[in-house]
Parts: sequence; structure tokens; C-alpha cells
Amino acid sequence: MSYPVFKETIIIGSSIISSRDAVRHAMTRANVTLDAINWYEVVDSRDFKENGDVVRYEATVKIGSRVG
Repeated sequence: MSYPVFKETIIIGSSIISSRDAVRHAMTRANVTLDAINWYEVVDSRDFKENGDVVRYEATVKIGSRVG
């Protein structure tokens, strides 16, 4: 019996709109560059502030892709 094998890729998306939009940007890019994406997990998010206002959001996303 053959069992699937996966690889993990970690990418960081960014946005000036929201953390959710940063994840969307990351996954949009991943769909262009990675084959056979099976799952993703948001492992971290952070906001960058200037003068008390959020100026950028980032989201670290772990992606699982089937190998072979």
C-alpha cells in the first residue's frame, strides 16, 4: 500500500488592508508557484505600526503540498 508524502513550505504574505488579506495574498502567490497544495495553516500574524496607526499586516502561512 502506498501512503502520500507531503512537503511543507512557509511563506509570508503582506497587505495594507488586513491580516486576512495578507493570507489571501500569500495563498494567491502560492497557487501560482506550488503544485498540488493540499492544506494551509496560518502560524503567525503581526501588524506594523507608525505613529499609532497600523501601516502593514503580515501573515506567516505553512503550506502542505503532495510530493510525487
